[in-house]
Amino acid sequence: MPPTNTPLEIDMESAIRAALSKNDAVQALELANQAITAQPQNDVFYFLAAFAHAALEQIPQALGRQQQAIALSPLNVAYHFNAGVYASMIPGNDATLRSMLHYRNALHIDPNHADSLWNYGEHLRLEGHIERAIACFEKLLAMNKPYDYIYNRLAACYECLDDTAKTDEIYKVLLKNKNDVIAEWSYATEQLRRENFKNGFEYYNKRFNCSWLNNAYHYPFPQPLLTGKIPAKKTILVHGEQGLGDEMMFASTMNEFLAQAKAVGSQVVIACKAPLARLFHHSFPEAKAVLAHNYDQPADLAGLQIDVQIPIGNLLARFRASHADFEQNQTPYFSVDNERIAYYNQQIEQLGRQALDGKRRFRVGLMWGTVSAETVSRFELSASRRSIALPLFAPLADLIDDVEFISLQNHERGAEAAQMPDLDMVDFSLDQMDFYDTAAIIKNLDLVITVDTSVSHLAGGLGTKTWVPLIHHPDWRHGKSRTTSFWYHNTTYFRQQTKNDWREVIERIRVALAQAAQAG
Repeated sequence: MPPTNTPLEIDMESAIRAALSKNDAVQALELANQAITAQPQNDVFYFLAAFAHAALEQIPQALGRQQQAIALSPLNVAYHFNAGVYASMIPGNDATLRSMLHYRNALHIDPNHADSLWNYGEHLRLEGHIERAIACFEKLLAMNKPYDYIYNRLAACYECLDDTAKTDEIYKVLLKNKNDVIAEWSYATEQLRRENFKNGFEYYNKRFNCSWLNNAYHYPFPQPLLTGKIPAKKTILVHGEQGLGDEMMFASTMNEFLAQAKAVGSQVVIACKAPLARLFHHSFPEAKAVLAHNYDQPADLAGLQIDVQIPIGNLLARFRASHADFEQNQTPYFSVDNERIAYYNQQIEQLGRQALDGKRRFRVGLMWGTVSAETVSRFELSASRRSIALPLFAPLADLIDDVEFISLQNHERGAEAAQMPDLDMVDFSLDQMDFYDTAAIIKNLDLVITVDTSVSHLAGGLGTKTWVPLIHHPDWRHGKSRTTSFWYHNTTYFRQQTKNDWREVIERIRVALAQAAQAG
């Protein structure tokens, strides 16, 4: 039998719970710590201390106390569930995996613990264990526990399995609810992944209704939204609203928009992130102005008479309704001045192995790692999965006699080039002020090999031959199984055949690179 609490322990527990009920987490934590000192073997006090830490947003401490409670009472379902919740709130893949283990333990103790089934199922889905995630969600439905958005999660799971029949069946029901903004967003990306562009981009224009899911930021510009034809003799603000790569990808429609505006006597002002401003200014000279703005500091429109505004992503529904629209508009749209290109050509000649023997090798730009998502921490895990640890590129060193490797990383990860001296990379990570400089480097290259990040869109927009290693289930912009991009005419995909297996991908890249280098 479990030990019976003494009257003193009961009084101490009651006092802690009373403080928590009054939202006085500071007092609750102080009392809990006193109780732990007095009764270090009472698991409840650690549990309550963890709760108080969490209320104070001290999540690592909360997890630590909760794990102490588990050590004293390892078969307590609630303890494992709470530990899973706390671990899931700590950034980093290790914490996510630890969270999953706690949910798994809770379900081994009680297979019908609904909250653990729900949270564990979502973690399984995000980690790519789709069949197991479906089993969790289906069990909840069998238990008559239809959590909010459970069908949205099931639709996402069946989409991952390419079960279009079940996916369509679920969306047919979900979309009847006009207030289900998550279903609308998920349906948009699912349609775009299938390359049903017209339908997909129409729903994509509703993305601001669930910005917390998609990283799309709705700027509060007061001007009316442009929805129909471009008005004559007006000034239109086109503004970025997502990540750097998104803004560069969406800019593939900019010249078409500028031409239509010019045809009716209107002008266009572009607002984009600061690292893109110089690149956009040089690439789109028809624009009246190019302004820098960001999530926390929208573009300063003082002195400009703006009549209407449109988020840059909305241009896709206007100009990319079909495969033909993409195929007819895959021409390069970014440009850099010749002087800046010549500067980096000279740098490569002087800092690369060409300086040693005079041999102009096949120049390959290498981008192996993304940087942290710049807006919301929960996107960091997704970004990290698209990165490839630089040592995995070691097989490419076999081609060093014929290939000159140039790092395209910026200052955040550029120093990692030293991890692979066998690739003998030329490093410009401290020399790049913005994407204009990166573009100038790329214009000197024969090939860019880059993970799925902003540099892939920059290289694609420049028209440079680009190879992109992709995770097993990449996002919508790459289609479901295609080997070439529908955005850029010169971009090729190397998709993972098995989840998390980059070695096989890099081997295919090595073989292809050997052939490309020999061909010159």
